[in-house]
Amino acid sequence: MRKSLAALLALAACGPPALRADLRGETTVQGNPNQPQLTTFPTIGSLSNLDLAALPDLKSQNVDPDQVSSVKVDLAKVKVLSPPEQDLSFLDSLTLLIRAGDSETVIAEKSGIASLGLSPPNPTLVLEVKSVELRPYLKGPPATILGRAKGRHPVQDTRIEAAVGLRFETAAF
Repeated sequence: MRKSLAALLALAACGPPALRADLRGETTVQGNPNQPQLTTFPTIGSLSNLDLAALPDLKSQNVDPDQVSSVKVDLAKVKVLSPPEQDLSFLDSLTLLIRAGDSETVIAEKSGIASLGLSPPNPTLVLEVKSVELRPYLKGPPATILGRAKGRHPVQDTRIEAAVGLRFETAAF
């Protein structure tokens, strides 16, 4: 029994190496005291023009983009940066997508946000991550991570940070 367990652990240790990268960007949702319907979500800065060859986390590990066999999201969250008294009750749902060229796919989403009771200061919402392969989006034309939301405009301008964690699997060197 112990030999079987040892053999299994040895095989697992021989698997392909995995790396992580954390991408962050900010946006501001325009405030409006009348709180009309939120029909668009502003562009998230620093989450555009993404491609494998330009990601610093891969460069620092000397990983060639051709060595990457898989890329998946392992974490997606948004956090209110300001004003400190703002909660996330103005959102009903939020979806994060990746787009490259004419193709896009959902990478994370959350609905029922207004009823979650995420209170200030600086509430953080963790989205439900989808198990989709992102390598085709990051190998071709530059990709963009964008948001789509339903809800109402907040009363005042609200600065939000979006964070997306990527897990890379690489071929053995």
